[in-house]
Amino acid sequence: EITEEFRIEVEAGRQILIKAAADLGFSAPTCSGNFQLLECPSQVTPANLMVGLRERGYLIKGGFMHPSLRNYVRVTLDGPDVIEPFVGKLIETVMTLTHMSIKN
Repeated sequence: EITEEFRIEVEAGRQILIKAAADLGFSAPTCSGNFQLLECPSQVTPANLMVGLRERGYLIKGGFMHPSLRNYVRVTLDGPDVIEPFVGKLIETVMTLTHMSIKN
């Protein structure tokens, strides 16, 4: 029962993340684990996204060596109470990175 409740919470968090990421230009392949891969839009590199989120208190994985994953980051999932604040920082980070690239 506890496991099923957690699974439902994680899936709700996944849907919040996927919607927000899509609004920012990310694509999200189907994932069935406790994480979500996100393909970065052209103006955001995984390395810059990882640094920006780390500065805001969040760690995500990226820097994958396989050519098919080089433009992806991996976000560990949780329920909406954890994912919603993360999404706020994701939006803030992407807006900062995008603004910086427009200025250059």
